[in-house]
Amino acid sequence: MSPDDAFRVTLSDCLAQMTANAGVLRAGRSVEGLHQLRVGLRRLEVALKSFGEAFEQPWLEELRGRAKVLASRLGPARDLDVFLEELLAAPARAFSGQGETEMFAGLRGHAEEARETAWKQVSACIAGSDFTIFLDDVAALAQSRLPLAHDHRLKPMAARMLARQAARARKRGRAARSHEEGDLHRLRIALKKLRYTAEFFAPLYKKKKVKRYLSHIRKLQDSLGG
Repeated sequence: MSPDDAFRVTLSDCLAQMTANAGVLRAGRSVEGLHQLRVGLRRLEVALKSFGEAFEQPWLEELRGRAKVLASRLGPARDLDVFLEELLAAPARAFSGQGETEMFAGLRGHAEEARETAWKQVSACIAGSDFTIFLDDVAALAQSRLPLAHDHRLKPMAARMLARQAARARKRGRAARSHEEGDLHRLRIALKKLRYTAEFFAPLYKKKKVKRYLSHIRKLQDSLGG
Protein backbone atom coordinates (compact mmCIF):
# COMPACT_ATOMS: atom_id res chain seq x y z
CA MET A 1 0.00 0.00 0.00
CA SER A 2 1.25 3.48 -0.83
CA PRO A 3 1.32 6.30 1.74
CA ASP A 4 -1.51 8.00 -0.16
CA ASP A 5 -3.65 4.87 0.04
CA ALA A 6 -2.84 4.44 3.74
CA PHE A 7 -4.00 8.01 4.33
CA ARG A 8 -7.27 7.41 2.48
CA VAL A 9 -7.93 4.18 4.39
CA THR A 10 -7.27 5.98 7.68
CA LEU A 11 -9.62 8.82 6.74
CA SER A 12 -12.31 6.33 5.73
CA ASP A 13 -11.97 4.49 9.04
CA CYS A 14 -12.30 7.73 11.04
CA LEU A 15 -15.23 8.79 8.88
CA ALA A 16 -17.02 5.48 9.48
CA GLN A 17 -16.58 5.87 13.23
CA MET A 18 -17.90 9.45 13.19
CA THR A 19 -20.83 8.72 10.88
CA ALA A 20 -21.98 5.62 12.78
CA ASN A 21 -21.94 7.37 16.16
CA ALA A 22 -23.56 10.52 14.81
CA GLY A 23 -26.39 8.23 13.66
CA VAL A 24 -26.63 6.74 17.15
CA LEU A 25 -26.90 10.23 18.66
CA ARG A 26 -29.55 11.32 16.18
CA ALA A 27 -31.68 8.39 17.39
CA GLY A 28 -31.35 9.46 21.04
CA ARG A 29 -28.95 10.35 23.81
CA SER A 30 -26.04 7.94 24.15
CA VAL A 31 -23.12 8.57 26.48
CA GLU A 32 -20.99 5.99 24.68
CA GLY A 33 -22.07 7.27 21.26
CA LEU A 34 -20.91 10.78 22.17
CA HIS A 35 -17.62 9.43 23.52
CA GLN A 36 -16.95 7.43 20.36
CA LEU A 37 -17.86 10.38 18.11
CA ARG A 38 -15.28 12.50 19.93
CA VAL A 39 -12.72 9.69 19.65
CA GLY A 40 -13.36 9.59 15.90
CA LEU A 41 -12.78 13.34 15.65
CA ARG A 42 -9.59 13.11 17.74
CA ARG A 43 -8.26 10.24 15.63
CA LEU A 44 -8.99 12.27 12.51
CA GLU A 45 -7.14 15.26 13.96
CA VAL A 46 -4.07 13.11 14.60
CA ALA A 47 -4.21 11.60 11.10
CA LEU A 48 -4.46 15.00 9.43
CA LYS A 49 -1.61 16.39 11.54
CA SER A 50 0.71 13.38 11.17
CA PHE A 51 0.13 12.71 7.49
CA GLY A 52 0.05 16.43 6.71
CA GLU A 53 3.54 16.84 8.20
CA ALA A 54 4.84 13.72 6.45
CA PHE A 55 3.37 14.78 3.10
CA GLU A 56 4.42 18.42 3.59
CA GLN A 57 0.82 19.44 2.80
CA PRO A 58 0.00 22.30 5.22
CA TRP A 59 -3.45 22.85 3.68
CA LEU A 60 -4.65 19.74 5.56
CA GLU A 61 -4.37 21.86 8.71
CA GLU A 62 -7.56 23.73 7.73
CA LEU A 63 -9.61 20.52 7.85
CA ARG A 64 -7.94 19.59 11.14
CA GLY A 65 -8.91 22.98 12.58
CA ARG A 66 -12.55 22.31 11.71
CA ALA A 67 -12.36 18.92 13.45
CA LYS A 68 -11.04 20.64 16.59
CA VAL A 69 -13.90 23.16 16.55
CA LEU A 70 -16.52 20.41 16.27
CA ALA A 71 -14.87 18.39 19.03
CA SER A 72 -14.91 21.44 21.30
CA ARG A 73 -18.67 21.74 20.83
CA LEU A 74 -19.12 18.17 22.04
CA GLY A 75 -16.67 18.48 24.92
CA PRO A 76 -18.85 20.03 27.67
CA ALA A 77 -21.48 17.28 27.45
CA ARG A 78 -18.80 14.57 27.62
CA ASP A 79 -17.11 16.26 30.59
CA LEU A 80 -20.39 16.49 32.49
CA ASP A 81 -21.29 12.88 31.65
CA VAL A 82 -18.00 11.76 33.20
CA PHE A 83 -18.44 14.08 36.19
CA LEU A 84 -21.96 12.87 37.00
CA GLU A 85 -21.55 9.19 36.20
CA GLU A 86 -17.99 8.53 37.38
CA LEU A 87 -16.53 11.30 39.55
CA LEU A 88 -19.44 12.47 41.70
CA ALA A 89 -20.76 9.06 42.74
CA ALA A 90 -17.80 7.98 44.93
CA PRO A 91 -17.57 11.06 47.20
CA ALA A 92 -21.36 11.23 47.46
CA ARG A 93 -21.40 7.62 48.76
CA ALA A 94 -18.49 8.31 51.10
CA PHE A 95 -20.33 11.19 52.78
CA SER A 96 -23.79 9.60 52.85
CA GLY A 97 -25.21 9.60 56.34
CA GLN A 98 -22.84 12.33 57.51
CA GLY A 99 -25.04 15.33 56.85
CA GLU A 100 -23.54 15.97 53.42
CA THR A 101 -26.28 14.37 51.29
CA GLU A 102 -28.12 17.65 50.76
CA MET A 103 -24.93 19.35 49.56
CA PHE A 104 -24.26 16.63 47.00
CA ALA A 105 -27.88 16.69 45.86
CA GLY A 106 -27.55 20.39 45.16
CA LEU A 107 -24.30 19.89 43.29
CA ARG A 108 -25.83 17.06 41.26
CA GLY A 109 -28.82 19.24 40.42
CA HIS A 110 -26.63 22.04 39.09
CA ALA A 111 -24.49 19.58 37.12
CA GLU A 112 -27.51 17.86 35.58
CA GLU A 113 -28.94 21.22 34.54
CA ALA A 114 -25.63 22.12 32.90
CA ARG A 115 -25.51 18.71 31.20
CA GLU A 116 -28.97 19.26 29.68
CA THR A 117 -27.74 22.52 28.16
CA ALA A 118 -24.56 20.85 26.91
CA TRP A 119 -26.49 17.99 25.31
CA LYS A 120 -28.70 20.48 23.47
CA GLN A 121 -25.47 21.86 22.03
CA VAL A 122 -24.50 18.35 20.94
CA SER A 123 -27.82 17.90 19.13
CA ALA A 124 -27.49 21.29 17.47
CA CYS A 125 -23.93 20.51 16.39
CA ILE A 126 -24.81 17.17 14.80
CA ALA A 127 -27.87 18.62 13.07
CA GLY A 128 -25.98 21.68 11.83
CA SER A 129 -24.64 22.37 8.36
CA ASP A 130 -21.04 22.71 9.62
CA PHE A 131 -21.02 19.07 10.73
CA THR A 132 -22.66 17.78 7.53
CA ILE A 133 -20.33 19.72 5.24
CA PHE A 134 -17.34 18.60 7.30
CA LEU A 135 -18.23 14.91 6.89
CA ASP A 136 -18.76 15.46 3.16
CA ASP A 137 -15.33 17.10 2.84
CA VAL A 138 -13.63 14.26 4.73
CA ALA A 139 -15.40 11.73 2.49
CA ALA A 140 -14.35 13.64 -0.64
CA LEU A 141 -10.72 13.70 0.49
CA ALA A 142 -10.83 9.98 1.34
CA GLN A 143 -12.12 9.21 -2.17
CA SER A 144 -9.88 11.63 -4.10
CA ARG A 145 -6.90 10.47 -6.14
CA LEU A 146 -4.96 13.64 -5.44
CA PRO A 147 -1.24 12.74 -5.13
CA LEU A 148 0.07 13.83 -1.73
CA ALA A 149 3.19 11.89 -0.73
CA HIS A 150 6.68 12.73 -1.97
CA ASP A 151 8.10 9.46 -0.65
CA HIS A 152 6.15 6.48 -1.99
CA ARG A 153 7.47 3.98 0.56
CA LEU A 154 5.00 3.51 3.39
CA LYS A 155 7.10 1.81 6.07
CA PRO A 156 9.91 4.44 6.23
CA MET A 157 7.30 7.20 6.32
CA ALA A 158 5.38 5.41 9.10
CA ALA A 159 8.60 5.03 11.10
CA ARG A 160 9.30 8.77 10.80
CA MET A 161 5.74 9.64 11.87
CA LEU A 162 5.93 7.33 14.88
CA ALA A 163 9.36 8.67 15.85
CA ARG A 164 8.03 12.23 15.69
CA GLN A 165 5.10 11.39 17.98
CA ALA A 166 7.34 9.45 20.37
CA ALA A 167 9.76 12.39 20.58
CA ARG A 168 6.88 14.70 21.47
CA ALA A 169 5.72 12.29 24.17
CA ARG A 170 9.23 12.11 25.63
CA LYS A 171 9.44 15.91 25.66
CA ARG A 172 6.08 16.11 27.45
CA GLY A 173 7.28 13.42 29.84
CA ARG A 174 10.29 15.48 30.84
CA ALA A 175 8.04 18.49 31.47
CA ALA A 176 5.62 16.33 33.48
CA ARG A 177 8.27 15.72 36.13
CA SER A 178 6.94 19.00 37.54
CA HIS A 179 3.76 17.06 38.56
CA GLU A 180 1.78 20.16 37.52
CA GLU A 181 -1.71 19.28 36.34
CA GLY A 182 -1.28 21.05 32.98
CA ASP A 183 1.99 19.25 32.23
CA LEU A 184 0.47 15.88 33.13
CA HIS A 185 -2.54 16.60 30.91
CA ARG A 186 -0.31 17.53 27.97
CA LEU A 187 1.64 14.31 28.43
CA ARG A 188 -1.58 12.31 28.34
CA ILE A 189 -2.59 14.03 25.09
CA ALA A 190 0.84 13.29 23.57
CA LEU A 191 0.51 9.63 24.52
CA LYS A 192 -2.96 9.49 23.01
CA LYS A 193 -1.62 10.87 19.72
CA LEU A 194 1.22 8.35 19.81
CA ARG A 195 -1.26 5.51 20.40
CA TYR A 196 -3.55 6.57 17.55
CA THR A 197 -0.58 6.82 15.18
CA ALA A 198 0.66 3.40 16.29
CA GLU A 199 -2.82 1.96 15.68
CA PHE A 200 -2.89 3.45 12.16
CA PHE A 201 0.29 1.56 11.26
CA ALA A 202 -0.17 -1.58 13.39
CA PRO A 203 -0.39 -3.94 10.35
CA LEU A 204 3.17 -2.99 9.35
CA TYR A 205 4.68 -4.50 12.51
CA LYS A 206 4.66 -7.78 14.40
CA LYS A 207 1.35 -8.32 16.13
CA LYS A 208 2.76 -9.28 19.54
CA LYS A 209 5.07 -6.28 19.67
CA VAL A 210 2.27 -3.92 18.65
CA LYS A 211 -0.04 -5.38 21.29
CA ARG A 212 2.58 -4.97 24.01
CA TYR A 213 3.47 -1.43 22.90
CA LEU A 214 -0.16 -0.29 22.83
CA SER A 215 -0.82 -1.93 26.19
CA HIS A 216 1.99 0.10 27.81
CA ILE A 217 0.64 3.33 26.34
CA ARG A 218 -2.94 2.60 27.47
CA LYS A 219 -1.76 1.91 31.03
CA LEU A 220 0.09 5.23 31.10
CA GLN A 221 -2.99 7.01 29.72
CA ASP A 222 -5.23 5.41 32.34
CA SER A 223 -2.85 6.37 35.13
CA LEU A 224 -2.65 9.96 33.95
CA GLY A 225 -6.40 10.06 33.39
CA GLY A 226 -6.95 9.07 37.01
